[in-house]
Amino acid sequence: MDINEATTNLEALADGINPATGELLPAESVFNSPEIIRSLYTAVQHIRNPPRKVRKTPAQRQDENIRNGLPRNTGMRWDADLKQQLADDFSSGLEPKALVDINPTPKYLHSG
Repeated sequence: MDINEATTNLEALADGINPATGELLPAESVFNSPEIIRSLYTAVQHIRNPPRKVRKTPAQRQDENIRNGLPRNTGMRWDADLKQQLADDFSSGLEPKALVDINPTPKYLHSG
């Protein structure tokens, strides 16, 4: 079953119709409850028109990382300068642990 077929089934149930037979559902069916009908239509609307994701600014992502107990730049993009700095430091013989411990605010993992 694909999402279109599932959505069609939900719409039928919301309309009080048995999607398998096309017959009206009994009046006492749970699917004839106003709350259930609203829930089904809300689900269909969400499937057909999903809400757009709001892009967070880099500062918002960093603030969220800090609130979640993560290093500030977790998941952030690396610019060319930062990549080069890391490559240079690694090429100079520093071990990975030393790259993190370079200073109190290592550039690579904990910037901030």
